[in-house]
Amino acid sequence: MSPPFVPVQARSSILNLPGKYNEWRPSVKLHKYVYCYWMSAIRSSQDSLSPISISGRKEMIAPDGCIDIVFQIGQDRATLHGMIVGTLDRSLYVDLAYDRLHTFGIRFYPGGLQAFLREPADLFT
Repeated sequence: MSPPFVPVQARSSILNLPGKYNEWRPSVKLHKYVYCYWMSAIRSSQDSLSPISISGRKEMIAPDGCIDIVFQIGQDRATLHGMIVGTLDRSLYVDLAYDRLHTFGIRFYPGGLQAFLREPADLFT
């Protein structure tokens, strides 16, 4: 079954590096709420545990109507941050800190997170 909506994503040269950005589709029971699970953890091809140092690279995040729940794990594996990244009203350029963080996210379709939250989605914009 094809998704009812495909979020817009900027194409980045970073995505061609080893380890890159990966997406997985949700189970059939969640496919009407969740577009994908995604992970970004750039790694050196010589050492699967060593990240590539590419700090300072700015990446564009385009408004796509989706809300993501994002978990960032520090390189020391002792630091964990979780956040809800709401819908955007403009494109943003951010340092995704590939050399310092492993990032896992759940991208919800527009309105998809509302099945799991009581707060209105505009609080996360």
